[in-house]
Amino acid sequence: MCSRGKEKVKYDISLFEQLNEEYRSKPILRSFPKVDPDLEFETARSRLVSLNKLVPLEGKRILEVGCGRGYVSKVLATEYKCSVIGVDILERKEWNLLRSESPNLEYQVTDLSSENPFDTESFDLIVSFAVWEHIIHPFTILSECCRLMKSSGAMYLIANLYRAPNASHRYREIFFPFPHLLFEDEVFSEYYMKHTGKSMKASRLNKLTYAQYKEYFRILNLKIEHERFRRIPLDKDFYDRFKDKLERYPIFDLELAFFTVLLRKDSPGIQQSYTFQHELESQLRAVKNSFSFRLGTMLVQAVTSPGRNTIFLPYRLIRLCVTEFKKRRAMYATKRR
Repeated sequence: MCSRGKEKVKYDISLFEQLNEEYRSKPILRSFPKVDPDLEFETARSRLVSLNKLVPLEGKRILEVGCGRGYVSKVLATEYKCSVIGVDILERKEWNLLRSESPNLEYQVTDLSSENPFDTESFDLIVSFAVWEHIIHPFTILSECCRLMKSSGAMYLIANLYRAPNASHRYREIFFPFPHLLFEDEVFSEYYMKHTGKSMKASRLNKLTYAQYKEYFRILNLKIEHERFRRIPLDKDFYDRFKDKLERYPIFDLELAFFTVLLRKDSPGIQQSYTFQHELESQLRAVKNSFSFRLGTMLVQAVTSPGRNTIFLPYRLIRLCVTEFKKRRAMYATKRR
């Protein structure tokens, strides 16, 4: 037990092994995705049946972000007659077979955060299935996808969330919930090295909460047209045992495993309002960084809060003047060129 007033728990490999044995008969997940073409096609069809109820797919131009082995893209191209491009940061051996006899299907190795080869507003629909949590620059790619969507287009996004009990992605070998929130990477590595001979850690997720995703949507002027959650009920006894670490997170986040959203671009008026707001913020930053504003701030501080502010005022004034001189000299040199 590790509640307040009791002996502090040591989160080491001994506790890791103890919990794994304790939860071996009641694992956090009992079934896992299998690498089998027939099953992956079945999963892809199931996902797209649900999506087709929200957005008619027939004949659309579609981009799949994080296409993996490419089965969703293949079904879209062959069974919904879509023009499809699947992108991923790694090439998969399945692509050559799947793209054969499908002239309307293409796969590309592309990292949209650093290179975006597609034209603005070139896709009717952008889809991504349980990939966004692994993206290192999620906002950058989300903004790129927003640029690629047609004004009448949509984006369908499913993502796993970092604080969920299964988010370590190691549930095939680790049976207890929240191992990634309780244990450091070194303990994971020690456990895997001892039991498998390989040094492995919890899967690298970007740690975004759903509230942060929603803020990203707001900033990019994307409205949520459809929203669905998949939750894993909290193991209350486990939570109480390790409350010293788990109570740092809202219970809502600890239970929320996946979210699904259908996004569309919002009205131009809101976008203009957002642009004006950022222009205003930019102007305010420019004022605050100006020589006269910084000089005035120093003098006011020296008068209203004497002491250190007064003692260091000459030094700060000299530094400010030198900085301003260098900036103006650089501007003058640039103009002369």
